[in-house]
Amino acid sequence: MAKYGVHQLRGIIGDFSRVTHFPNANLTVVHNQSKRLNQSQDLSHIAVALLVSTLMQERFVWMTAKTNGTTYRSKIVRSMEEAFAYIDDYRKTFDTVEEP
Repeated sequence: MAKYGVHQLRGIIGDFSRVTHFPNANLTVVHNQSKRLNQSQDLSHIAVALLVSTLMQERFVWMTAKTNGTTYRSKIVRSMEEAFAYIDDYRKTFDTVEEP
């Protein structure tokens, strides 16, 4: 992100599909780092696909997105293909809205 700038990003894929434990300390760190990043950069145009494989992962990941206020641009997905499709769809909508 630092090399190319935030406006070059089309989307972010967070792969949580192998995570088996969500310690509270880790959730706090993720929340705080995400909050700082969102405050320092305008990420409103960047789709976030959250890749999970279990219901437990889905609940923890969505809870974190909800507390960060990023649910409007986030989506739980079950495959990389679905993640890329979501990012493409989000970009199409965002690019259409941005044009005068």
